[in-house]
Amino acid sequence: MTIVKQDPFFAQIDPITLFQTQAWQQSWLETWHSELQHNTKLIVLDEAQAYVHRHKIKGLLPVETLHPFSQGCAELASIRSEYFNPNGINRSAEAALKTMLASPCSELVLKDVPLSAPWLEGFYKTAQQKNKRVFQREVDIAYSVNTLDTDFETYIASLGSNTRLKLFNRRKRLQSTHTVSVENMWPNVDGFIELLNKFHRDRWYKPCYKGKNLAFIKALLPKLHEEGHRVNLSVLKADEQPVSVLLDISVGNRTYNLQGGFIEDFLKGVSLGTLHFGYSIEQAFLQCNTHTYDFMAGEGKNSNYKVKFANQQCDMVSLTIVNNSLLAMLYKLKGDKHARLHPSL
Repeated sequence: MTIVKQDPFFAQIDPITLFQTQAWQQSWLETWHSELQHNTKLIVLDEAQAYVHRHKIKGLLPVETLHPFSQGCAELASIRSEYFNPNGINRSAEAALKTMLASPCSELVLKDVPLSAPWLEGFYKTAQQKNKRVFQREVDIAYSVNTLDTDFETYIASLGSNTRLKLFNRRKRLQSTHTVSVENMWPNVDGFIELLNKFHRDRWYKPCYKGKNLAFIKALLPKLHEEGHRVNLSVLKADEQPVSVLLDISVGNRTYNLQGGFIEDFLKGVSLGTLHFGYSIEQAFLQCNTHTYDFMAGEGKNSNYKVKFANQQCDMVSLTIVNNSLLAMLYKLKGDKHARLHPSL
């Protein structure tokens, strides 16, 4: 059984993740600019690098909810942005937080904040000094593999026998019947997304990316490449037939698995998606400049497979900071379940 420890990365001062890159922030703004400018329920606050969503709770209580750029709401169904850090482009965390807390809005929503973030304790204190109530909406866990503090053989040995079989040992079964290869399709973004969407439609009955989120990902990947980050459009092939894809993005010493898809019943007893993860994890161990392979938060279709692969985790919390006494009373009555009232989230 793998021992899962807390990820030390997020205890650093202002760690820069995929979601704090200029590429991510700029692609988000470009994609949602029209909606932000023309939707009468949304107001842009450039000085706070945030926007306001105006809505009513239960159709009665008018509320103005402040959201940081790159985080979505009911009016902006954008791709999830994890590991929130208020350190925006060319701004300090302290300045960004003060600007947000100074807003007269009813509430501020911060999603997926690492609990180990150094700025969080000071943020709580500042919120209290400004007579704002802080509510915990929900908690989540992001899982990853630390490839720096252990070697590949030790990692494999630490896994449960069934997990080790699915991740690595079943390669032999696939290789006994097919010629197997793993390739990076870059720069063929369109071809890769077409494969990813096909695998998702076949398995989930809907594409992975469509509409504005498709536009976002197509804008994002070239920008990441231009900034010097590595984009791995990883394709697992059997006899030259694509059978699994993983979208892996490396920023600094960390590789983020953003998405994946595969053929579900290609070979009996072999999970191609899990097998593909095995190749990517092994590659992360082999690359000396990669310290972490990050699965991030979210569960699989049938189980939380990530916890079985991981040797470290990041506990995250989503917070609502309330500036309205009636709203605060309402949330207090509901306790941690107040998110059920909240159409903005």
